[in-house]
Amino acid sequence: MKITSLIFAVIVMSLVMASFGMFLSGMSDEYGTTWDNSSIELYNQLNETQTQANELQDKIDTQNTDSSVTDLLGSFVTKAVDSLKLTYRSMGSAMSMTSQATTDLGFPEIFKNAIVQIIIVFVILGVIISVMVKRDV
Repeated sequence: MKITSLIFAVIVMSLVMASFGMFLSGMSDEYGTTWDNSSIELYNQLNETQTQANELQDKIDTQNTDSSVTDLLGSFVTKAVDSLKLTYRSMGSAMSMTSQATTDLGFPEIFKNAIVQIIIVFVILGVIISVMVKRDV
């Protein structure tokens, strides 16, 4: 799996969460729900995650190919750890947004749990499908 695929997945996940936020915003306008500042700050975490993903992509793109083997290996490990941290932050943002959205809309806790489980199932299915359709070129 290429690191660019992971970055692309993080960006797509951010877009999905942004569309979810827009959906909730439309529902709040339709039904007169008010939002406090903590909700808005929580939804703005997507911009921070996307900025971090773009910075990581730039670091990967500017990799020097004429480095020694140990420098190259250390660089790859560092970038892999950075991408895992970014994935963890992205999933944390998704879970926080889901929790805040269900609280703001007054849904029971079971809806939050169901949404989180659906997200986890889709992530696992996405990994399995990407492995199954991978072709060696």
